[in-house]
Order: sequence, then structure tokens, then C-alpha cells
Amino acid sequence: MRSVLIISEEYPFLLSSYSWLRQDARVGRIEVATNGDEGFDLAKAYRPDVVVFDATTGGEFGLSTVRRLRATYPEVDIVVTIRERSEDGIETSALASGAAGVLSRERFSADACLKLANEAEAARIRARSN
Repeated sequence: MRSVLIISEEYPFLLSSYSWLRQDARVGRIEVATNGDEGFDLAKAYRPDVVVFDATTGGEFGLSTVRRLRATYPEVDIVVTIRERSEDGIETSALASGAAGVLSRERFSADACLKLANEAEAARIRARSN
């Protein structure tokens, strides 16, 4: 079972993503944070397998949380959610910051999230074996 940390300042997204993930048998423990600092602290205490980071969190500095998480916990798969896939450069910035992948909030599902996380984990395993 995968443990998940959801970081979002928007309560409706926290609630809906929590609900979607809770219904998936592959997901165990789920924690939620309402800002990047709280999310980083929870990641330190809880060591999730997957972080779902809502790109609207923290305004223009939000992706600094993704970079910080990636640098500190390279084994954690970070999935960034955005409002729409066409947001100006956010997808490219999220990937450059260390995200395993980017999902639009409209297409977010536990399956899509875990698929990106599993693909990132498999890539890490392949890289270690080379």
C-alpha cells in the first residue's frame, strides 16, 4: 500500500482528492497539509511514498516546496496538480522542479496519480541497476 501526502491550500481539492485516494485499495495512510511548510514538516514526520502537490499552493513560490521535497526526499514521488494543462509554463516548471508528473485537477484520480508515481519509481529502479 502506498502512503500519500496531499498539499493544497484549497479545501475543496483537499476533500475531493482525499476522497478519491481513500477509495483506492492501493492507498493506505493519507495525510493532508494546507501549505508548503506544513507539507514539508509532515513529509519529514511521516515519510510518504507519494506527495500530491497542488500548484496553486504558495502562489509563484509554490514549486519551491517541490524542489525542497525532491532535494530532501529523493525517494518520494511528487505529482503536481494544475488547474489546466495549458497554464503558462507550470507543467515544464513542475517537471524541472523534480515532479514525477503533472495532472490537471479535472483529470485527477487515484489511478492516474498512482500510475505516475509507479512510473517514476520504476525509472529510479532502472537507473540504479544501470
